[in-house]
Amino acid sequence: MVESINNKTRIIFLTNPHNPTGSNINREEFDYVIKNTKEDVLLVVDEAYIEYMLDKEKIDTLKYLSKYKNLVILRTFSKIYGLPD
Repeated sequence: MVESINNKTRIIFLTNPHNPTGSNINREEFDYVIKNTKEDVLLVVDEAYIEYMLDKEKIDTLKYLSKYKNLVILRTFSKIYGLPD
């Protein structure tokens, strides 16, 4: 995916974990993506289902916020508590 970034790329949107497959991005993959994404490309990470991941598989993405100004993290309470959107 990183190799596909070009001068037309404005946003990269990642879901972690992915719904409906349940696949997730590991720390090494996330580090590679964020370190190799230009600062003028917005990196959005949707973590709406993060509560369903095993703790050992979770990435503490919040600690990246202070270092990477192009990072946006999305979370919600509605998935874990069954609240309507």
